[in-house]
Amino acid sequence: MKHRTTLMANLKSLEEKRAAAETGKPEPEERASPAPSTAQNRMSGAVGAVASTMARLEERSVREIPAHEVAASRFSDRLDIEDSLDELIASIRENGQQIPILVRHLETPRDGALYEVVYGRRRLAAAKALDRPVRAHVTRFDEREAVIAQGLENAARLETSFIERARFARQLEIAGYDGPTIRQTLNIDAPMLSRMLSVIRVVPETVIVAIGPAHGAGRRTWETLRKTLEAHPLPEDDILAAMPAEADSATRLKGLVEAVTARARAPQAPRRPKAADTPDQTIGSGRLRLKRTPSRVVLNGSDAEARAFLDHLETSLPELFDAWKARNGSDK
Repeated sequence: MKHRTTLMANLKSLEEKRAAAETGKPEPEERASPAPSTAQNRMSGAVGAVASTMARLEERSVREIPAHEVAASRFSDRLDIEDSLDELIASIRENGQQIPILVRHLETPRDGALYEVVYGRRRLAAAKALDRPVRAHVTRFDEREAVIAQGLENAARLETSFIERARFARQLEIAGYDGPTIRQTLNIDAPMLSRMLSVIRVVPETVIVAIGPAHGAGRRTWETLRKTLEAHPLPEDDILAAMPAEADSATRLKGLVEAVTARARAPQAPRRPKAADTPDQTIGSGRLRLKRTPSRVVLNGSDAEARAFLDHLETSLPELFDAWKARNGSDK
């Protein structure tokens, strides 16, 4: 736990510097930090190395990069980067981009892009909307280091919701990252990672996207939805139909939980007992075998004479049916 405490302290200090740059307020008094060798010992492997690189970014010069040269990451940590994007665009138009984003060099250009965004997707989207260069720190992170940095940045900002972090964890798992790396990247323990992944595996992705980030709803609401759908599975269309349409994201989640819970508790119509099938019957010394269910009759012939009888029966069925109606007085 010591490495995690040091890591989050370093990232918190970095965020305070960024916030000061954004608001124009003086930066808080810089805290004393352990010597690099001691700090590195308190962090584990790649996570500690990435965190150290991030902490040194403030000492590097910022570059201006054409926004169209920066590609999106394949790992999504937000459900809707358009949320409040107009406000950010207006702020950058008036005051400029105060906080740089982080990008990494692509060894192989992708659709004309020379870089990939590590964090700062909304600032990148705003720069593209304004058709202006984006201010960025540039690193040589590989993909593994980039996703670790992305997760550490989110942990420091505390802006992503439970379900956004859960989706991010699942993306990393699918990409082959192991549990310890995912936990350290998101600054969570093993039980929390298990809870996150259990929600993602039960609640359909289409439902999660339709709900949105649900800031403020919390983990327990998502777990209630997961447990209800696990015990009482519903088709995706039925789940989506039960969701309140005109509401904010957190209200949609809570409304959906109430709806599926009420549906699960509703008394179910008793099922009609299934009629037992009639045992097979043999006719004509076993040459004809009859199988009967409540709604159908199957008659199989084992030789040429039996099959000839089946042909005769087929042509005689209309007469047999009419004779049966006459005997039973049915006009239907």
